[in-house]
Amino acid sequence: MPTSEDFKAELMQMLYEATKEGRDYADVSAGELHKRVSTYKSGDHRMPMACVAMLAAFVENHDTILQETPSRQSSTLTIRYRLPRLESVS
Repeated sequence: MPTSEDFKAELMQMLYEATKEGRDYADVSAGELHKRVSTYKSGDHRMPMACVAMLAAFVENHDTILQETPSRQSSTLTIRYRLPRLESVS
């Protein structure tokens, strides 16, 4: 089963790939991140972990939440991460 570290690592990989492509930002949805790490069919649904990983990487006044729900635990949570990342983001 995927762990929170798996989601964090995959998110960082997605941001790294976008940076390598020379992009100024990467728009990431929780649904997209979850799909890259986990599946719904195999019983390892971990959408809250995907959302927590995304919000942990969110930097106030640098990144932008494009879409969210009141719970912030939805596949529709979408964050625009500015690239390159700030030094404080790990």
